[in-house]
Amino acid sequence: AVIVASAASAYGMEMVGGTAPPLRLATHEMPLAMMPAFLVLGVALGALGVVFNRTLVFALDWRARVFAPVPMLYAVLVGAGIGVLAFVLPLAIGGGETLIPRIVQANLPLHVLVVIAAVRFAGTMASYPVNVPAGIFAPLLAIGTTVGLIAGALAERMLVELPASLSIQAPPLIGSAFAVAAMAGLFSATIRAPLVGVVLLVELTGAFELILPLMITSVTAHAMAEALGGRPIYEVLLERTLRLAGKEPPPSSAADRAYSPVGVGESPPPTPSREPR
Repeated sequence: AVIVASAASAYGMEMVGGTAPPLRLATHEMPLAMMPAFLVLGVALGALGVVFNRTLVFALDWRARVFAPVPMLYAVLVGAGIGVLAFVLPLAIGGGETLIPRIVQANLPLHVLVVIAAVRFAGTMASYPVNVPAGIFAPLLAIGTTVGLIAGALAERMLVELPASLSIQAPPLIGSAFAVAAMAGLFSATIRAPLVGVVLLVELTGAFELILPLMITSVTAHAMAEALGGRPIYEVLLERTLRLAGKEPPPSSAADRAYSPVGVGESPPPTPSREPR
């Protein structure tokens, strides 16, 4: 039923909006010599994903505690801050689906990218607790894009400064490649679904030539987040919602969580006994 529904929705969307990827980015294949750089990127994104999840939950609890007497005041303050940013730094606000192509094509200097990444991170942490219909998926991809562009700029500088004996020519569109890989890596570290992250970003951007860098970045980010004790953000948010509703959240210990596919590792159903005839 899920496959049929997904195929039907994809067919309907392509009839309306065409078959082009929603976040089409110009990319180029990366040489094998660049794969260690994507490994390092995955390690950094794994740590960032854990920080993202924990900061988001902290922001939710902080807003609920501090602004409990006047909950609307928090929304007013966040709205006023975003209104100011609309004039001061427009690339730091707005939906990720509009920001990502613009920021990749803008060819911004490194220090501006760092500022945008920091403001986007802080803005996401401030905006999500407002409790209006929204989400974290598009902001997550926007943060990943800026972090990937930063990593691509640093990698390009390092390649230029290598000794002549180890000189590796920077491949074209290196920033776009790191941006796509960082989106998949941060998604995997935060939501803890590396395979979904790879497929999702390939479909969104059309970067089929970057499957190997995406796999390396996503799996490494997932493993790093696991090593740091991170948990899937939607699982944490579900437990928080149930706790606030006065319900008992499901067990969260490693022994009680199943990481295997459905049905694998579960106890087999009892075999019905037969009475002798």
